[in-house]
Amino acid sequence: MNTWIFQGNPDKFNIDEYLRRTKDIYWSVTQPKHQNEIKVGDLIYIWRAKGSKNAISGIVAFGVVNEESKPREEVKNKLVLYDELWQEDFSEASQIKAGIKLKEIRLGPEDGMITSEIFEQDPILSQSQLIKARVGSNFLLNETQSSLVEQYWNGLNPSIYEEDEEKIKSKEGRIKLRVHKVRERDPKIKKKAIEIFIKQNGSIYCEVCKFSFEDKYGALGKGFIEVHHLKPISEYDENEFTSIENLKLVCSNCHRMIHRGDSSDLFFQLKEKLFNKYS
Repeated sequence: MNTWIFQGNPDKFNIDEYLRRTKDIYWSVTQPKHQNEIKVGDLIYIWRAKGSKNAISGIVAFGVVNEESKPREEVKNKLVLYDELWQEDFSEASQIKAGIKLKEIRLGPEDGMITSEIFEQDPILSQSQLIKARVGSNFLLNETQSSLVEQYWNGLNPSIYEEDEEKIKSKEGRIKLRVHKVRERDPKIKKKAIEIFIKQNGSIYCEVCKFSFEDKYGALGKGFIEVHHLKPISEYDENEFTSIENLKLVCSNCHRMIHRGDSSDLFFQLKEKLFNKYS
């Protein structure tokens, strides 16, 4: 399973409107090498470029490949190509399309998008081909880059990167500490959900497979857990609030598997399958 960033230019195509209209989308795949590499199940992050109107650039959506690369006339659902969203005098970068099932969209910083500023400030992501080249439609991430993007998308703050002190001194003569700010979508309700769970169950563990970070990693894992929204924030009405009942405590593996699936009931299906098995 690979992780990709697919880039689009709002000067050429109305990306925001496309993402609002449908959860099944198609994206151009320009390089023959990438056309062969992209497989069903690959993770996709959609990057909105700045364009001439200075849109806030960065990752605005997340999804999973559900249809491998093929000519546009062979795609399963031609109705969601939405050709009318192309700006006048612009056309598709390629007639080869990959199908994507969107899991979540975040069109602005207030929604939790990963801005280009976060990429540029991160010592690893700033070296990615997307940032260095800027031009292109499809960018394959390595394992480290994929993990970092996933953490930023989930509202987590990646660890401060450690380097060998002697090597740093020989290169620069001093150490620079870089601090990253990432958006925590709702830390108060997340904290409350964990507190209630501990009160009811005595400890923190995954509600799907019962994995405990503290049992596995000792003091290092104490207090650590991820929180899954049964109803994605992207589907909320403008004035709708998250409830405690909408939050479920999950380990990293189960969280990722839940977001790979298509069903909103996948949390409960996996829990029924795994909870008693690993109890």
